Amino acid sequence: MFLLVFGYDQCITMGKSDSPGLIYRNIVVIISILFIYFGINLVVVILAVIAGCVAAAFHGEIGSIVKSNMNETLITRYRNNTHNTTLNRIVTQAWDRMQVRLNCCAVEDEGWEVYQQSSWYQYKLHNNYEISKIELVPESCCRRATYDWERIINQRICQTTQGGPPKTSQGSPNHFLNYDGCYNAAKKALSELIWFVFGFGFVLAALIIGGMVSAICLAKKIKKAQKEKVIGGRSPNRTPGRRIHEY
Repeated sequence: MFLLVFGYDQCITMGKSDSPGLIYRNIVVIISILFIYFGINLVVVILAVIAGCVAAAFHGEIGSIVKSNMNETLITRYRNNTHNTTLNRIVTQAWDRMQVRLNCCAVEDEGWEVYQQSSWYQYKLHNNYEISKIELVPESCCRRATYDWERIINQRICQTTQGGPPKTSQGSPNHFLNYDGCYNAAKKALSELIWFVFGFGFVLAALIIGGMVSAICLAKKIKKAQKEKVIGGRSPNRTPGRRIHEY
């Protein structure tokens, strides 16, 4: 934006000036601005290509890192002293919203048992809670009414069933518990937007490349006009005066 405003100002100054020296200086400034603009766009394109190549090459490793971080935040920060720790409160809210919006639970598919390793569960386990009544998963893991996200279908069975999920992955199915893990649920949600992302990226790349080509073409035209000493229909070296006619 600064380059555009500055370049426009130089063009206005050049148009009002009758001094050849000032006109030449403004031409040099404008050409420099155009090449700076080209260089910035070129760097952006190169960085975007590098980022895409790195993401493609390390796709598996990136997925593993994301899963590891998700598990770590769930085990150590979820509902752990949220009244006094701002980060833990933010992490807890993020997990609950994700599990409700994406109809998922924990990280991996059928991965509810990770909650039994969490600080949230361990606190209850070691503070004289009755084991059969301890919630094995948070209420955000429970299935909700189709048209009413606030209404949990059966919270008690969802959270406290001991003979199967969420206590273990074995046993009778728990029809009131979300089975999908949030990692795959988030990947699926993002994949549905992938064409929009590609389309936006294509348009953005076209605009950047178009700007680069325009900058080069404009710079060449200005340099050509400078060489021909024609600026705005007049030569900066020509002194106005009466035309001399030959008879």
